[in-house]
Amino acid sequence: MNSQFPMWLYPILLLSAVSLLFRLRLPWQWSWPFVVQCIPLILCGVLGLTIGPDWMYAIIGWALIFLFYAPPKLFYSDLQKYLTALDATNLRRAGRRISLLFWGLSGEFWRDMSEVLALFVERKPDEADKLLTKWQGRSGLPKSVATIPGSYRLIGNGVMWYWDDIIADFERLSAEGKVSAAMQFSAARAFAEKGQFNEAVQCLKSAGIAESNLPLHTLALTMLPFFGLIGGTSQTNALLSILVKRKTEFPEYSRLYWSGRCHWANGEFEAAQADLEKARGISMSELFRARIDSQLEKVRERQQSTAALLSPEEKATLIADVWQLFSRAAFVQEIIAPRRKSVAVIVIIGVLFAIYCCTDLLSLAELFGNQSEFYVVALALKNYIFNTFALVPELALKGEYWRFFTYLFLHAHFTHFALNVVGLYWFGRVAENIFGTSRFLAIYIVGGLLSGIAHSLVCPDQPAVGASGAVMAMFGAVAAGIYRLKDRMPESTWRLELSWLGGMAAAQLVLDQFVPKVAAFAHLGGMISGLAIGMILSIRSAAPDEVDGTQRFIGG
Repeated sequence: MNSQFPMWLYPILLLSAVSLLFRLRLPWQWSWPFVVQCIPLILCGVLGLTIGPDWMYAIIGWALIFLFYAPPKLFYSDLQKYLTALDATNLRRAGRRISLLFWGLSGEFWRDMSEVLALFVERKPDEADKLLTKWQGRSGLPKSVATIPGSYRLIGNGVMWYWDDIIADFERLSAEGKVSAAMQFSAARAFAEKGQFNEAVQCLKSAGIAESNLPLHTLALTMLPFFGLIGGTSQTNALLSILVKRKTEFPEYSRLYWSGRCHWANGEFEAAQADLEKARGISMSELFRARIDSQLEKVRERQQSTAALLSPEEKATLIADVWQLFSRAAFVQEIIAPRRKSVAVIVIIGVLFAIYCCTDLLSLAELFGNQSEFYVVALALKNYIFNTFALVPELALKGEYWRFFTYLFLHAHFTHFALNVVGLYWFGRVAENIFGTSRFLAIYIVGGLLSGIAHSLVCPDQPAVGASGAVMAMFGAVAAGIYRLKDRMPESTWRLELSWLGGMAAAQLVLDQFVPKVAAFAHLGGMISGLAIGMILSIRSAAPDEVDGTQRFIGG
């Protein structure tokens, strides 16, 4: 039996090579640790494919990928989570942990940034400012990182509720032309807290929210203060419904706090007091309780919120303007990073899994010996399924046309099955979001059929199995769909998406020339047919009713 492990080694080589090229474009003082991390990955790929044993290098390579790439993503998520909870202790712990993988200048930088946030939570702004000053203008930082100290100073002032200082810093930086999107968000919060809602709206418009590609949860967290402070009840509730699904990152007392502030903005003092008191009762953060106390004092004294100074018409216009910004950004996220559950995709995966289990019973039967009745039955079942339903071009072209369809549900081994399922799960959900369930199924079936026909015509002597032709059809359809949606997406976003899809397509075509026993023309035929179908089929329209505030695609 041929080893499956080379199929796990090629992606290691591809990922490490792309990562290395990207890292080499950054300042060397910053990037050298990441370049060093790429070297063992490349070695694992090369040695596994040449010297072996391939299984050992595949396991080591993927373990290193997990070690090098998963913790940083968790770190950035943890910073947001602990800052939301105003948890100084865990902010420091996150900084110490990430410094084990971020070495040199990058490790020092992120450890200090974690410390800065912790100091602001502990109400030690002078100590935090010293650390931030240390990094401002520091050589060796990438452009995307160089603006972070200034952004964190604004964030820290927000933690301290120094709204006037944030506005002053923002206006100074604006005059110098040094304002980032993160600074715009901080300034928008400060202006809203001061009741300057028109200025807050201008900041949010200038931030380029749709272009920022923020995940939906982060997007909701960023936009929540504006709607809570201006009293947009339905919008606040919609954003809270998104955030509460991740309770570890958005605790219950935060939900109650913003619900209370929204009630207060609308003059609903009893409801505001009830929510704020509940929030205070369950919050474990001293600073958060101090925030709640300051709000409770105003509510109990029946002080009017600054939002009450707006006319109903002006308030409605401002809310509509910002909600349109959120809806467009959420629309982009629903296209490129779908959250919706796809029943059609799950059903197809279930069918693939069930059929794979039937054809792979032989692996289990081998445990009972080659002479056992179980082994004989399992071998006969596997031979029958593959002999009857695999794509044998000669037989398919002579009248056994079902093979063009049934081969899509058979897989040679577990790796073959797993890789196709991953592609189906990701690109299938995106394709269904863009085109709808019925048209997604049409792409899967028709694209799969055409991929089989292309393979049979070009490689008539080579049998084939696998869902990869249909997966490549969905891949092509997704590219076509994003291109057709370009008028509803920021140019930077759709160009970036098409660029990496094009890169993946090129990489797939190259890998097909090196990986043995791959139906390269089935992949190519599926991709081309998917592109063609995607350009012809109608795009699903957004639902008129909002779902979780995202106007995601539902229905037809």
